[in-house]
Amino acid sequence: MRTYAVILVSLMLGCTNNAPATVYDFAMTSHDLAGVVVNDLSGAVTDGGGGTNKCATGYTASSIAGMRSAGAKGCFKFTGVVTLAVNYNSTTYVDFYVQDTAGGDYSAIKAECSTKSGDVSAGAGCLVDHNTAKSVLAGRSMTLSGFYNKTANGLEFFNVIDNADDTGTGTAPAALSVAAASATKGSALTAQNFYQSATITGGPFKMYDFAPVSETNGSFSACATAPSVFGFGIIPSSDSSDTPGGGCPNTDGGTPTAPSGNESASEIIVGTDIYRTFTGTTDCKCYGTGSTLYTNTTTFSALKGILIPQGSGPSFTTSVSPAADADLPHS
Repeated sequence: MRTYAVILVSLMLGCTNNAPATVYDFAMTSHDLAGVVVNDLSGAVTDGGGGTNKCATGYTASSIAGMRSAGAKGCFKFTGVVTLAVNYNSTTYVDFYVQDTAGGDYSAIKAECSTKSGDVSAGAGCLVDHNTAKSVLAGRSMTLSGFYNKTANGLEFFNVIDNADDTGTGTAPAALSVAAASATKGSALTAQNFYQSATITGGPFKMYDFAPVSETNGSFSACATAPSVFGFGIIPSSDSSDTPGGGCPNTDGGTPTAPSGNESASEIIVGTDIYRTFTGTTDCKCYGTGSTLYTNTTTFSALKGILIPQGSGPSFTTSVSPAADADLPHS
């Protein structure tokens, strides 16, 4: 079961009950940053604090790979990076999943344009117009400038501050190819592959767990605040040794039946982080009328998504978050 802590730079999601998926708008931490996870925005570069721009003295031009490989806290500017996915809520954040066009190790990151109070007070609030930022689509070339931090446990954050400029059509590097056995919920996700797009081989797949313990919101109170689950589990269709759980017991609410027996070693966690453009869900309580609610007979011919690190470090496990419905075609 997930637990949550207040963090200065959140990984965010959204939901409203029985409303179109395009208006999901809750703000909670994302994939399993369990325990106290704090992005320390103090004592680095020009620490304005009190809302002063932390990077007011300027930025160092860098690729994403160059910045992440060095791992040093500071103010950086990327030119010509490509958006793999974009997600946002109505007022306080826009998340850009971006990558160097050259690809390679350490070449991707999630960059957040945030006006949440903690970021603003620390001098890392986004100065870009929210409506302009959220209008950016996947497959665009961007210039981004902001503040990068890497915690002692290996969590990495990039706060967009001054620039989130759409400069034209971009071309993403080829997605990684990852075998299903290397994308299971217990598989290690190494830092060089964080936030890259990956095609998971070994399909087709079928539903397995509609509410995995790791994806359950232990603080759930209302759909307007946060969903009851943040993802679901699938297994290869060829896996006949594990018995899947059941879907929603009725059309509006209820609790799915858990899989029987021991947890499947072949389970892949599919995250719903990018809910603006991926509408699939197994949330019995909070699915919207614009969502695609999967059932226990749903099968998937393929899987592609952003590799999202799970855990609070220093080691991380794998989840896969589709950026579009076409990334997880179902029948």
